Order: sequence, then C-alpha cells, then structure tokens
Amino acid sequence: MASDNGLAGLAALSAKVRSERRILVERLKAFEKKLLEAAEGIGCYAYSKSVTLSTWDHEESGFSGGKAGWLAFDGEKLTVRTESYSDSGQESKYDEQDLDRVPPGWLIQLSAPRILDSLVVNISKTLEEEHTLFATANEWLTKFVAVEKALIDGDLEENFEQHPNLLESWQKARKTVESDPEDSITRSCSHLETVLKACLKQLGDTGYETLSVDKLNSRVMRKLRDAGIVDGGALQALTGLGTIFHGIATIRNSSSTAHGRIGGYFPPGIDVAQFINHLAGCGSAFVLRQTAKILEGKG
Repeated sequence: MASDNGLAGLAALSAKVRSERRILVERLKAFEKKLLEAAEGIGCYAYSKSVTLSTWDHEESGFSGGKAGWLAFDGEKLTVRTESYSDSGQESKYDEQDLDRVPPGWLIQLSAPRILDSLVVNISKTLEEEHTLFATANEWLTKFVAVEKALIDGDLEENFEQHPNLLESWQKARKTVESDPEDSITRSCSHLETVLKACLKQLGDTGYETLSVDKLNSRVMRKLRDAGIVDGGALQALTGLGTIFHGIATIRNSSSTAHGRIGGYFPPGIDVAQFINHLAGCGSAFVLRQTAKILEGKG
C-alpha cells in the first residue's frame, strides 16, 4: 500500500499542475482581452501559424495522419481551430473550440511566443489591408463630394450674384463649414433671416426687423400667396420651405453656439453644417426668385 507521504506528495503535485493549467488559460484570456482592446469594433478575422498537435501511424494499412491546430481571432473572441488530416484519401475534418475546452497539452504548444506573435502580425496585416481599402474609397468619395459641393456652391453663387450683401452672408456661412460647423449653422440661419428681411423690404412690408425666422417666413409666404402671381407648384414648394426653415432654426438653437449649450450636448459635424448651409442657400434663392417674379409683375 502506498505511503501517506507519497499520496500527499502526489496530491500536492496535482494541485500545482491544476494551478499552472488555470494560469495558462487565464493568461491566454488576458491575451484575448488585449486583442479585443487593440482591435475594438473592427471585427477582423486573423489566425496564427499552425502547430502539429498530434500524429498517428497505422501499421497494418500503412496510413498516417495527425492533427494541426492554430489560434483564430474573429474580432470578438480567441479560439482554437484544428484540422484532422491523413494520407488515406479522406477529407480533412475541421473543428473549433473555446480556450477553456482545449486539452492542456495543446494550449502549451499554442502559447509559444512565435505562435502568439504570428497572430498579432496577421491581425496587423489584415487591418493594414482594410485600412488601404477604406482609405482609397474615402479618397475617391472625398473628391466626388468636393466636385458635387463645388457645383452646388457655384449654382448658389450665381443665384445671389445680383444681391452682393446676400451672397456675402451665405459665403460667410459656407466658409466655416469645415473649420467651425457650429458657427456655420448660426451663420446659415442668419443668412436666412437676412434674405427673408430683404424680400419683405422689397415687397414694401414694415415692422419685421425683430421677428424670428419662423415669423419672417410666415410673413413672406403670405405676401407671395396674396400677390396671386406665384403658380401652384411654387406655392407648394414654398409651403415645404416653411418646414425646412423651421428645421434650420431648430437645429441652430439646439446644435450651434447661438443660444448656449445644455446638458448632453453633442457638437454638430461637418456633414450637418454643410447640409444646413446648402438648404439655407437653396431655399433662400428660391424665395428670392419668387419675390422677383412679383416685383416684375408689378412693374
């Protein structure tokens, strides 16, 4: 019968082995966490170099085979993938296991520095290739958007060329779209106010100097409708512009620096400022043209 000392030593050694196995899994989990932090939100797939986990030989048939394994990272977790192969003509079989279900002997081989380093290198290569693809696409889109923006800007400038002061107010808003989106939104709304007041002045109205954008717009719309010269389609467009102008004023109040900031504030981006600038420009140019029609009709 085995001695108590021998059994106690065996128990102690078993405890040490279990502890080392647990530490190995924990360190691989820590490595997995580092990968997740480094590639957060990317969702890339990468894999390490493979190692031979086991081999076998069948003396009677003369066939041989084995199992190869590698670490795989899918952007969310680290797993072990395996391939069972043989020279018997059968197709290879693939499997995937979570780290805590992989045999300890496999984990030891897959935790070698060269295996871990190869995974990091492969992730870096994958991200670099993806970065190149996105950078190329973004460069093309930037050029495309710049051309489209230039066409819109040119068209608006042409509409305002007979009104130098209005052209200047719109250009001031356009100028700060990229450098200061908040200021651009404020200036775009101010441009609307300037245009609406100019239209009311041309139409012989008074007492509008301190009105808000909404009230200025309502008064201009009423003047244009009462004139009886603007056609039905234009009247419908003018009704829609009322909603757009109200929206621009609302965005100005909530997203720009015009009335201070409140809790939970998120600064507007360039895309919002550009959108508002073009809406303000197109809408005000349309109102100017309808006002001009009325003045021509009176003349």
